[in-house]
Amino acid sequence: MASLGAGTHLGLTIVLDAQLQSYYCSSSTGVGFKVLLHNPLETPKMADFALLTAPGIEARIIIRPKIYDASFTIRGIDIKKRMCYFTNEKDLQFYRTYTELNCKLECQANYTLSLCGCVPFYLPKNRFKKICSKKQEACSNIAKEVMETPNQNGSNCNCLPACFELQFDASVTFGKLGNKFKIKEQLIKNENPDYFMENMAVLHFYFTESQFTRNTKSELYGFSEFLSNTGGLLGLFLGFGALSVVEVIYYLSLRVCCTAIRTHKKNKRKIKKKAIENNNNNNSKQIYPFAR
Repeated sequence: MASLGAGTHLGLTIVLDAQLQSYYCSSSTGVGFKVLLHNPLETPKMADFALLTAPGIEARIIIRPKIYDASFTIRGIDIKKRMCYFTNEKDLQFYRTYTELNCKLECQANYTLSLCGCVPFYLPKNRFKKICSKKQEACSNIAKEVMETPNQNGSNCNCLPACFELQFDASVTFGKLGNKFKIKEQLIKNENPDYFMENMAVLHFYFTESQFTRNTKSELYGFSEFLSNTGGLLGLFLGFGALSVVEVIYYLSLRVCCTAIRTHKKNKRKIKKKAIENNNNNNSKQIYPFAR
């Protein structure tokens, strides 16, 4: 996989305005922004996995894609052994494409509905399901903790990773904005520099490499690999090769058959020869009855 290029000059730069004077409530105790890099086919869980970015800073966010796929040769292996689903092996009710996160979100929605009689607004649902209110928040939080705790109800969802997945890792470096540097007018717009440094953040998203490595899941030892490795080891330590295989087959099958056939023919000739000799002796006695 390739990108358009590496470096901040070929990346994406955005300016965010926190508008601190208009803050009303937040899911965290601080002010600023939440940033999350995610698969476009998945619903992002901002409250749980997002990166926090404070206003008044300039941040550089390095994007490192992680691409996973699988060879079709492992499709014949049992799912419990290969530990992944192909796209057509598991269907979801609310998502068109299967991913592990989509499966977990759908399972969490079904469990919360059975426990609380409602579904939180951020989980998948249809228009007939009731949305949880503030009064039911405690119940939905309990359902969330149960689903995300290992070896509990979450394990019953059977949400294995997808055989084809796209993920993003991010590393962040940042520095504080200063008023001693000239700020571009298109970033400030109609605000003064002091407001810009107190309320805004500048984020640069970019790649450090233009080429990315794909990780492929395949059989460690298929039939051809097993055959080649076995033949190589036998040839290395025992001098065993393809011609030796033919010789073994010959001595175990063809040679035995040929020996049996030759023995049978030899015995048959002996019996025939003996019968001829007996016949000649009988004839000689009839022609010369007085011979001694």
